[in-house]
Amino acid sequence: MKRLALFAATVLVPCGLLVVFGWVMIRQDRELAARHAEDERRAAAQQQQRERMARLQGMKRAATEAFFAGRQPPVDFAAQVTDGNIRTPWETAPSQMPDLESCEHAEFTGDDAAACYQRASETVHDARRKALIQLLLGRALSRVHQDGRAVLVNRELLATPFSLADEQGVPFAYYAADRLLGIPAETPVVRSRFRQEEPSAAAPSAAYLLKSIGDRLGDAALQNRAAAAIEFANQVESLEADLPALLPALRRDDPVWIEHGAWQISLAKTPESGKELLVGIASSRLPAQVATPVTSAPSPRTGLYLAALALVFFIAASGAYLLWRDVQRDVQLAEMRSQFVSSVSHELKTPLTAIRMFAETLRIRPASQVVSREEYLDTILNESERLSRLVDNVLDFSKIEQGRKLYRLQPISIGAVMDTAVRAAQYPLQQAGFTLKVAAGEELPLVNADADALQQAVLNLVMNAMKYSGERKEIEIETRREDGAVVIGVRDYGIGIPVEYQGRIFERFYRVPSAEHQRVPGAGLGLTLVAHIAKAHGGEVTVESTPGTGSLFALRLPVEQRV
Repeated sequence: MKRLALFAATVLVPCGLLVVFGWVMIRQDRELAARHAEDERRAAAQQQQRERMARLQGMKRAATEAFFAGRQPPVDFAAQVTDGNIRTPWETAPSQMPDLESCEHAEFTGDDAAACYQRASETVHDARRKALIQLLLGRALSRVHQDGRAVLVNRELLATPFSLADEQGVPFAYYAADRLLGIPAETPVVRSRFRQEEPSAAAPSAAYLLKSIGDRLGDAALQNRAAAAIEFANQVESLEADLPALLPALRRDDPVWIEHGAWQISLAKTPESGKELLVGIASSRLPAQVATPVTSAPSPRTGLYLAALALVFFIAASGAYLLWRDVQRDVQLAEMRSQFVSSVSHELKTPLTAIRMFAETLRIRPASQVVSREEYLDTILNESERLSRLVDNVLDFSKIEQGRKLYRLQPISIGAVMDTAVRAAQYPLQQAGFTLKVAAGEELPLVNADADALQQAVLNLVMNAMKYSGERKEIEIETRREDGAVVIGVRDYGIGIPVEYQGRIFERFYRVPSAEHQRVPGAGLGLTLVAHIAKAHGGEVTVESTPGTGSLFALRLPVEQRV
């Protein structure tokens, strides 16, 4: 728990603070970038508005010049404002034709109205009046069932230009087309006429009559034209009705454009005469105001913050890992040292207890039998040697840890070393009921070695085999020459070592973590010393083991060793 608190205080809390600080800075950068993007979007929208306004003002100036110069204005609608009102494009002065009253009266009294209209037509030279008389003549002929003559008159009227209209703004040709469509044979003539000239329909009455003609002809283009004319007429009538309320805003000094239905309207004033012109431009003719997509790239500092946070996290994680590993290593080392002290204490206690017990026995019964007395003394001597070996192991390990262990290498006979080691191990092996088999190869060469260190290594291997032999108490020692080296092999038939632990048994204080191995007392130094001695002599120690069948440790020493 203390280690966890220390880890949190030294690593987690600082890292958490750095992460929070970095996140705050990144969020502030994002907010700043968002504001910048919004400013750019607003500036782009303002620029579009300025371009749109400049285009509208240019079209209004051109329309004003053209209108007062008597030309067709290049806009959708233009009308002069007089006394707060406008005059619609289809309004014309009413025709004053008092001489036709008698002809119209003749239509209802049964007199020859057609002859009256014919005489009036011969005396009129104005195209509009002449077309009006023909329109009335065709009606009169139809009433008296002179259909042939009526068709001829209506055909002549159908050929008049569409710009020639009555006082309601309806072209006379539309009236003729409407009459002729009542005769199926005349339909191709009407269709051909409307294909020769593009129809115009500014007045509402003309637009609705054109729609009726288009429906009867089944002409989609004519129907669309009529629909657009109806929409135009409705827009003009709506503007005429709303104009009194709109004029105060339109008369402001700064350029004002007001959206009214499908049009943008504004008021122009000529500087010379002060006349006012109302201009309307369809919004569809203007470029649409689209929101400019502003892709706000991440702030460079955001990338730096993220990189810094990643670096801090990496350093913190690495430091945490190293700290945790060192703590774990220290804990494991402390546990191994504690286990070592406990094991060494147990190892020391066993021979000391035996020495004390037999020494007290000799003191109490000094006149014991000679055989028993010698046996007691041998036990005391062997236990003392065992105690000495244990102490030597500890002292040698201490010197190895401090780098002060020295070996006196000189040519020695492996056979002599083996004899000494076997004699030293004979008594404890006999006491434990072990059978020791020694097989020595012939003509073994001399090796450069420290005899005491080599003897210690062999004894450690034999004692290790004795500890882990289990119920089959057999140990074999073999010496042989193999590939330019002398090999000393120690085999037991005990509990064996699992494969996953064989690479670590030569580490200091390490013991195989199995129940069978843990029941055997030991300090975990014997094989460490053997590996160090082998390495100091230029050799190596290897193990071959199978759980349940035993182990074979091989100490390999080169024949030609550099001193």
